[in-house]
Amino acid sequence: DYRGTGDSAGEYHQHSFASWQQDIHQAIDFIKQRTGVNQVSIMGLRLGATLAQKVAMQRDDVDGICMWEPCLDGKELLDEWTQDQKAHEKALGYTATKEHLSEVLGFSISPELMKDVQELSTSPQQLIAVPCDKKCVAVEDPQYWQQLLGDEVTYISSQGIEIWRQEAMQARVPISLL
Repeated sequence: DYRGTGDSAGEYHQHSFASWQQDIHQAIDFIKQRTGVNQVSIMGLRLGATLAQKVAMQRDDVDGICMWEPCLDGKELLDEWTQDQKAHEKALGYTATKEHLSEVLGFSISPELMKDVQELSTSPQQLIAVPCDKKCVAVEDPQYWQQLLGDEVTYISSQGIEIWRQEAMQARVPISLL
């Protein structure tokens, strides 16, 4: 978990793309130190995929990346988070009166993170510009991405796979993606 989320230490005001990318760097360094490997592959889900790509662009020891439903547009992500939060509140039997999104499913959103997400705008071409030998994209419409990007990437269909629509302890990463 990134700092300030899930079971990790830290406060919500520490949420930002920069701090979460630093967490990814630290995880890579820890794995390399612990195992003695020189090269790593990384996998990210949704916003984590986009952040993993940014980290991979900054390192020369990432030889593979799998991006599962990467986020390309921050405004779309905020719309999705808003709908998820409204559904969550409705399921709990209340409606918040807040004008602005300040939390999603129990996780607070710092002003810095909100700014980072609002400014997020990337393209599939930018995502796969990462200098890795092995690139994988798991998306609902792999044929569209393949037409757009060509055969430099391995494509996996994620169609019909629910990501975080179940209770947290029931969510699963499909083995085909691993």
